[in-house]
Amino acid sequence: MSERVLVFGHSLVRDLNQWMKDTSSDFLSGHQSYIHGKGGRTTELLKRMDMHVIRRFRPHVVFIQVGGNDITPEASVKDIAENLIELAVEIQQQGVSQVIIGSVIIRLRPRNMSVSQYDNKRTKINKHLSEKTPQTAGIKFWSHKCFRHNHLRDGVHLNDKGNEAFFFSIRHAMNSVTYV
Repeated sequence: MSERVLVFGHSLVRDLNQWMKDTSSDFLSGHQSYIHGKGGRTTELLKRMDMHVIRRFRPHVVFIQVGGNDITPEASVKDIAENLIELAVEIQQQGVSQVIIGSVIIRLRPRNMSVSQYDNKRTKINKHLSEKTPQTAGIKFWSHKCFRHNHLRDGVHLNDKGNEAFFFSIRHAMNSVTYV
């Protein structure tokens, strides 16, 4: 029986889905892959509006890519990171055996703040996630490698090279978990 894997998140996930269709790529041969990404999604919006996808698809493994839209000048780094961990726990409580939280990816043109302010918060969020994610409970943190030169002109979304790197990073993360 093939395992079901889900990539779940914001517009980078939506765009990755299109890139995968355009390039006929799949995460794991022999497994059923499903991609669910919506533009503008924050952690809270995923919890409120998209958990039905988990219940409907019943994945064994979920890769979460969200958090970039949560970063605002007012938002607390600790609150953003803890909300991501809470989302992972809620997903696991739906019967998912493995949940992977992807690191928040750099933005070259964040909204309402400078690149350095955004990057400072992003780095602290990823550090908090790395230290606080309950690795032993079937939840793990995955650190993507640098995407600094792989953005479209908007400075937020990834170009083809960026989507390819994103794809292989998620694929590597999914290959790192045990399928039961």
